[in-house]
Amino acid sequence: MGALLAARLAKEVSRVLNEKISTTNYFWTDSTIALSWIQGPSNRWKVFVTNRVKEIRSLTDKDSWRHCPGKDNPSDLLTRGISADSLINCEKWWKGPSFLQEGNTVPVSNNVLLSDESAYLEELKPSERKTFTVILDNNLLNHILSVSNNFQKNLCVFSYIYRFINNCKRPPNKQIGPLRMCEIQRAEITLVKLGPANGIQLGNKRFVL
Repeated sequence: MGALLAARLAKEVSRVLNEKISTTNYFWTDSTIALSWIQGPSNRWKVFVTNRVKEIRSLTDKDSWRHCPGKDNPSDLLTRGISADSLINCEKWWKGPSFLQEGNTVPVSNNVLLSDESAYLEELKPSERKTFTVILDNNLLNHILSVSNNFQKNLCVFSYIYRFINNCKRPPNKQIGPLRMCEIQRAEITLVKLGPANGIQLGNKRFVL
């Protein structure tokens, strides 16, 4: 686990530097899964992850961990492939992401979406897993579509239905505020697929776009 190696290294470097200067550590990871493990309750996970999360939190402050998008992660330059000549002149490689140069402000990772939900759920203890069964029957779908012939309004309704379901499944990663594009796209696909599948002729509806 890269985060654990970073925590161990930072602890040792800080020990040496603190003899001469005072330091404040911040940690960055492009793994939303690792971030959710570190910042969430450590007893929710299986033994392997729990032990490593406990060590990370004993070496660092869990609130000092931040999310760095993959496109801003300097180490990704090597994994994606870059020539030696380009690397020599690459500011991101030598100086890090641009936000590190922006004074003393440290971006806070709010509402970071999980990059791989299945990997997150895989490490949860069985007792921590919650199963939700949502049945979208003809009556409900008919009712939603009969309330308004405005496609955008129906799209918004379905988007918030999915958000409610996701917030129930993952309270620590609760989404609030304006709808995200991924939520809207999922609702749009649902409207297109579920209508005909449930015997509803969407073509007979005069949707206002």
